[in-house]
Amino acid sequence: MTIGTGSFHPHGRYVFPRSYVYGVQVARYGDGLTVADNVYTIHAIPPDPTTLTFVIDNRFWLWTSNTWSLDHIMEECYVLSAGVPPKIPFDYSLSWVYDHARHRAILSIEWFVGAPDFQYIPLPSPPSQYWLPKPLP
Repeated sequence: MTIGTGSFHPHGRYVFPRSYVYGVQVARYGDGLTVADNVYTIHAIPPDPTTLTFVIDNRFWLWTSNTWSLDHIMEECYVLSAGVPPKIPFDYSLSWVYDHARHRAILSIEWFVGAPDFQYIPLPSPPSQYWLPKPLP
């Protein structure tokens, strides 16, 4: 596991139910983004093959009613310089924010370079059987 230093807002021990978070916004800073389940990879503008990868704990990525603190969500954050190993730990910022456009809570992943442009990625929803209808009287 390779991870840089995280900064958290409101703070690292901020606890919230996973069921309250509907998506993740990732700062791209003009670069490309690919998502495969809980792995977010940012690709530098070609021809630069450098990539930045964030890995969110799979137990958080999947829908659950459990609570989480911000400092336990990110599993890995690293750069592959020129697209090849070794993995270089990379510092990041993870925030719990209220998305006014969607009227929902989301996570925001950023790092410390320039003005971000964000891409929104929804997280998995509860299974259809989770909220059972009320029993008949």
